[in-house]
Amino acid sequence: MSRYDFSSHRQLVDVAGGSGGVAIALARACRGLHATVVDLTSVTPVTQRIVDGTDVARRIDVVSGDVVVGQLTGKYDVAVIRSFIQVLSPEHARKASNNVGIVI
Repeated sequence: MSRYDFSSHRQLVDVAGGSGGVAIALARACRGLHATVVDLTSVTPVTQRIVDGTDVARRIDVVSGDVVVGQLTGKYDVAVIRSFIQVLSPEHARKASNNVGIVI
């Protein structure tokens, strides 16, 4: 977070956010930020439990989805895609990027 200033953003999506750690840290650092963590259905129950145990749970949504096969729903002004694109095939990385709204 010391590298990037998220304070001007209001709606963040954390794609393949796993535990929600990035969203939690950013919600704590930026009081005006609402975050959505998107991950696979097999992951989101664990994510939800972790988020529910935090002081910023009311500002974080956890949503099941697969950005390789479908577009994100909702409107976001910033996306965090950490440790995700690089593990995909080039074709799946292109699909995921397009479905998040990033054209490569």
